[in-house]
Amino acid sequence: DVSTMGIALRELIKEKASEMEIELKYSIPDSTVADAIWDNELFKEFEETDSREERCLIAKYFDTDECDLAKNEIAYRVRKEDESFVAAIK
Repeated sequence: DVSTMGIALRELIKEKASEMEIELKYSIPDSTVADAIWDNELFKEFEETDSREERCLIAKYFDTDECDLAKNEIAYRVRKEDESFVAAIK
């Protein structure tokens, strides 16, 4: 069942954590704050040259009718990034 699958998935994620991407998300209240972040010298110090780009992303999230994934703190997303698709389990 989906619940058992979610528990197994969580264990796999713990095992593979050193091989996985870590993502931090922050809510940015307005463009002034966003501009200040982009212009911050500390962030610029770690930025790769010519790494900034504007992209169109379209994402869809999926779950069962009973919201089994959400109940197990799992999200399944398929995102279109330019001309390719990327699926992620979070």
